Amino acid sequence: MSKDFRKRVVFYYNTFAGVYDLTEFSRRETRNAMVKASGCKSSDRVLEICAGTCELALAFARQGIYTVAVDLAKVMLKIGSQKSGFDHLDFLEADALQLPFQTKSFNVVAVSLALHHMPEIVQIKVMREMARLAQDKVLMLEWHTPSKPILQTLKGLLIRLMDVSEYIQPWMHQDFTATCKSAGLNIIQENVITRGFHRLTISKPV
Repeated sequence: MSKDFRKRVVFYYNTFAGVYDLTEFSRRETRNAMVKASGCKSSDRVLEICAGTCELALAFARQGIYTVAVDLAKVMLKIGSQKSGFDHLDFLEADALQLPFQTKSFNVVAVSLALHHMPEIVQIKVMREMARLAQDKVLMLEWHTPSKPILQTLKGLLIRLMDVSEYIQPWMHQDFTATCKSAGLNIIQENVITRGFHRLTISKPV
């Protein structure tokens, strides 16, 4: 991840951190789906990278699961920590490309609506780091791309109204299965949720 890329992402999310949760209603279903798909027990450990205001991390923590929320945007993490009353939820400002944890430190590693903000080459590096840290599963939630070209176009236009990512256009045409394979992840299941807007990819490290 180049310095300029990192600065751009951090600036955006720190700037709009205060209003980010206003759209949480549109993602609430995804949080519950990811917790269920994880199959985690209370004795497990979960890492969420690019955690934002930590709603997914909080969803895991509410189940009694030890969780670590990681993000580069310190203002987002601060908001997340202010919502938490759990002593089994930790917050860490760190780069998802190089995380300070030992290999296989977590049962599950998750990321939600962050990969499409990165060029594919950076996605692969981040996903390799997720694969390094996960014992059991890597969960990735993203925008879903319909197979029909006309629906791709319409969905792309709608998503661009809601998402300012400069990489959203290539994301809509990306072969994500191939991306996962390049990152050392084997997809075991994909679920389209929230009325077709999101795709939850459940994978295992190869």
